[in-house]
Amino acid sequence: MNLGGTGTVQPSVNGGYSVRTPIALAVLVVAFSTGCNTTPKEPVERARKAVELYKEGVAEFNEGKIDAGIASLKKANEIQPGYTLLRYDLGRMLLVRAERTDADSMRGAEAAKQLRQSGKHDEARQKEDEAENLRRQALVDLREAQQHFLWAAESWPHNANVPYFLSIVYTGLGDFATARSYLQRAIDLGQPTGAQREKLDRALEILEQAEIHQKRLSEK
Repeated sequence: MNLGGTGTVQPSVNGGYSVRTPIALAVLVVAFSTGCNTTPKEPVERARKAVELYKEGVAEFNEGKIDAGIASLKKANEIQPGYTLLRYDLGRMLLVRAERTDADSMRGAEAAKQLRQSGKHDEARQKEDEAENLRRQALVDLREAQQHFLWAAESWPHNANVPYFLSIVYTGLGDFATARSYLQRAIDLGQPTGAQREKLDRALEILEQAEIHQKRLSEK
């Protein structure tokens, strides 16, 4: 149940856009270069390397090289862990990959169904295995994205985009109640209007219906 896509340039809840800018990168450089308790030279070198990897990762992602972009940001996070902007963008990249992998999984499952209906049971079984593996990969990315967004939510409590993305993550994980709670928070923070507000209100209704259906199934 996809509440909204994630891509190179992502619409925000309040109608703006979340894109990397030279100012954002400058802020990241300052953040990376301060607050370290080792020798003066080492944190500066680590900071420069982390920012270099961050910029490379964002460029790779924007060129459609999603795996490479994620790998670069993971390396940057290993060098200098705990910086919100980096973890937020890494979460977004992981969410994009999870959504695409999940879509491939659903297409594979549908193909397996058609193969079974045609009596091609061995081919169907292979397709089912492939679809299940893709689903598991998507869940791994969703859970990792979840941790990065939860970190960002602590650091940026008034940013409406973070709970919005968390609502998508929890939807993918099948936790519709938590997804609805985060989506409501995103709406409360962002105060969207017009067609965007109507779309988000409809998403709230869909999540509520999914939550009710899930509860009924668990009670059987």
